Formats: sequence, structure tokens, C-alpha cells
Amino acid sequence: MVRLICLLFLLGGVAHAQPDEPVAPAPAAIVSDAPPAAPVTEATPSKPDRIRAAFDAIGGLDSVTVDEVAEVVRLKGTAASLAARRVAEEVARKVADPLYVANAIEVVVPEASKDDAPPEGLASDDKDEAIEGQLRSILGTVDSLKDVRSRANAGIIHLTGTTADQEALDRMAELAGKLEGVLFVDNQVQLSTTVGGQVTDTWGKLKKKVMSLLGQLPLVGIGLLIIFLAVLLSRGVRRSRLIGRIFSSHALLQTVALRIVSTIIVIAGVMIALDVIDATGVVGALLGTAGIVGLAVGFAFKDIVENYLAGILLAISRPFATKDAVKIGEWEGKVIRLSARETMLMTYDGNHVQIPNAQVFSNAVLNYSRNPKRRFDFVVGIGNEEDLGRAQRVANEAMRAMDGVMDDPAPYTRLDGFGDSSMTLHFYGWVDQAKHDFGKVKSEVIRTVKRVLDENDIDMPNPITQVLLETVERSAPKPKTSESAAPAHDLTVDNDIEEQIDDDPQAETGLLDEKPVKA
Repeated sequence: MVRLICLLFLLGGVAHAQPDEPVAPAPAAIVSDAPPAAPVTEATPSKPDRIRAAFDAIGGLDSVTVDEVAEVVRLKGTAASLAARRVAEEVARKVADPLYVANAIEVVVPEASKDDAPPEGLASDDKDEAIEGQLRSILGTVDSLKDVRSRANAGIIHLTGTTADQEALDRMAELAGKLEGVLFVDNQVQLSTTVGGQVTDTWGKLKKKVMSLLGQLPLVGIGLLIIFLAVLLSRGVRRSRLIGRIFSSHALLQTVALRIVSTIIVIAGVMIALDVIDATGVVGALLGTAGIVGLAVGFAFKDIVENYLAGILLAISRPFATKDAVKIGEWEGKVIRLSARETMLMTYDGNHVQIPNAQVFSNAVLNYSRNPKRRFDFVVGIGNEEDLGRAQRVANEAMRAMDGVMDDPAPYTRLDGFGDSSMTLHFYGWVDQAKHDFGKVKSEVIRTVKRVLDENDIDMPNPITQVLLETVERSAPKPKTSESAAPAHDLTVDNDIEEQIDDDPQAETGLLDEKPVKA
């Protein structure tokens, strides 16, 4: 900057310099009658001459020629650097003050030599000029930055002007900061807020996007075709029997596996299509959005997800089958179906109970049907004066003779202890649930044991309570009654609940296989 100020001061002195040569006086002795000659005045130097004189004073611009046509100064020739070319143009403007300076000087960098001395004058300082040249070339190629100006000074770039494209400006400032020799970027560009500028910039961006989209229409068509083929392939996988064979024993796992495989195929097709149309950046945004949405949905539908996972585990472990008699928590009945979210029971009253799979999985499940052999038991009080061994013998013989009570394991009785007014006998027996109904057999056994004990005069006393009265009148004892022999009862399996389950339309959508009934 100091050298430039000195240069301008020097140019001002050259421009206003006037020749100061003495004029010889006319000889006094010579007298002539001729009219006196007109005074001789020196001609004013032309603009090209003054510019040329300034170039000679500066140095380094000897190859530059100057001429003037219609107030337009034309500079031609060669210069050793961009700085020298710019100095020549500034000198021409200061000295001649033309309407326009047509600068056609060509920059020719001479080859360096070991013995060459560095160039003299301002033309040797071209570092900032090189940076400005690069910035001007960038600004000239971007339409949205045409009103932005750049100036470099000692490694500091000053950006001024206005623009409506903030994104292009940010990229320009970032690129300027990466240029060699740049220490700092002073970004003073103002963002244009005029409606016209914003509309023009938005319209330009829209036009570019539309043209880009039109150019990518063939690729978009190929991408849609890939997605269509992926959907067809996923449907084919769902209809195939390969996965069905792998999970043939688990209907729920088969359904889940088919959905997972088909979904993966569709997602792969979409990813390939996005890669074809060069829109892989959308994939990252979609995955990020899906992760956030999945997290929110997971918290919002925690119970649903928990029931769904519990249903999968129940389908794998299979603690019961359709029409099994089970007890889950406080509910007891027969299984209608197992779905992805709940287990449905039909109680022995004929009512439907839907139990969430999470509760089924976390609670104890009592399955009465998994083992066809089921034991029954009941308690009878025998009088203290009775022969307990005889009572046990006649009761066991009666139970063995009954239809519906299994011989292996054989029925038996056990003395539990003393009651309030009797001895407690515990009776046990086994029923084959595939052939006989458990409840009916137990009921018939209790009736038969009472009849046998009555026939053998074995006392089964009721609880005795003594009441002391002032006057006690003895009444005649009530005659002892005995259970009469009754015709054989129906002990076959009761299929009323099973028939209702068969008629239930919801049982057809279950995920459990029907349990085979043994003959």
C-alpha cells in the first residue's frame, strides 16, 4: 500500500510537469522591416505520451504499448505478473482520465534463473493479486454471486456486496479460506431480503431442480422397476413352501419369518433403486427418522410389543394346544386359540376369556390335558369306633371294580389323622381322560364309596356339638339310611366345550395345532 501511494503521488507529478527551457532573446543589432514573428509555444504531450512516460518511470512495463481512440485508452503487450497488469491499468486511468481503459496486456511469466534478480517495482508483488484473480474467476461463474466483490490485502480476503443465496455464499467463503496464502476471510456480504431477489433466486433453483429431475426420468423409471420387481419377489417368497417347511411345526414363527424375509427384500429393492438415481443420501435420513420413530413407538406401544414377543415365545415352547384344559392365573377353561397378542380360553361356563400373552408367559400354566392320566382325591371322616382297616379295604375294592378308574396306577386310601369327631381317610384314584370324563368319574366314585360304607355299617359321623339343657328329652334315633344301588352312570368324555370351540369362528385363526384326541 505504501508503494502504491508513492506511485500515485509520482504519477500526479508527472502529469502536471511543464518544460522550463530558456528562450534566446532576439539580437538587438538586427533591424528588419518584416513583421514580427509569432511567439513559439511548446506542444502539450498527448495522453498516450504521458501514460508512456509514467510506465517508464515505474519500470517493468517496457513491453506495453499505448494508444487512444475516441477517449478509449488501449493497452497492449505483455507483463511479467498480474500485479504489473493491474498497475498499468490504474496508471492509465489516473494519468489520462479516459472514458474506458481496454486492457489487453497478456501476462507472461519469465522462466526463473539462478542469476536473475527479483523484478523491481510494484510488479513483483503479485501474491494478493493471484488470490483475487482466483476469487474473481469463481465469482464470475456463479450467477447468484455476481454482486459479490472480493479484495485481498496481506493474506486477508474482504468479501462485500449482496446475494440471495446463503448456501452459495457459505461455500464461497469456505473455499476462499482454503486458498494458499489466505489467513482470514472477512465476510461482509449482506443477504438480500428483497422480495424480487428472493423470488428470482427461488425460481432459478426451481428451474434447475426441474431440469435435473427431467434429466433423471430414465433413472427414476429404472428405480421404480426395481422396486416393482422386489415387491413381486417378496410376494413370491410369501407363497413359497421353503420357509413353511423349515417352521412347519410353528405357525406363528412361520408367519413372522415370511414377513421378515419379504420386508428385507422390499427394503433391499428400495435401497438399490435409490442408489441408481443417486439419492443414497435419502437413505440415511430415512434410517435416522425410522430410528427415532421406532424408539417413540416402542415406548408408546410397549405392552403390544411385549405381548407380541411373548406370543412368539409361547408358540416356540408350546405349553398347551388347542382344546387343552388349562388353568392360567385365576382363569380355568379350555384353549380356543393363541394369537400374536392374546390367548383365548373358553371357561366351563361357556364364556370367552382373552388373556394377554405377557401374563400367560409370566404366570404359571397348569395343563390338565397334557398328561391323559389324572388323579382325583377326596376325604371321608370315619367314626372313631370303626375298624379303619376294614373301611379302607372295602372302599378300595369298590373303587377297583368301577368303570373309569384305572387299575394301573391302582386306587388306594390313606389315613390322614384325627378330625374333630372322626378319623380322616383320604381316597385316591386315577382316570384316563382320553376315555372317561374326569369330573364324572370322581363324582361316581364318591357316590359308590358312600354306598359301600353304608352297606358295611361303617359310621361316617357328622361333627358333634353338645348342648346342655335343664330338661333333656331323649328322642328315638333316626333310622340309618343306606345309599341304594343305582344303575351305572355315563362316564364317557364330556365334549360339550370342545364342540362349542369347534363352532367358534375365532378358533379358526389360532396359531396352535389342534390336539389329537385319543380313542
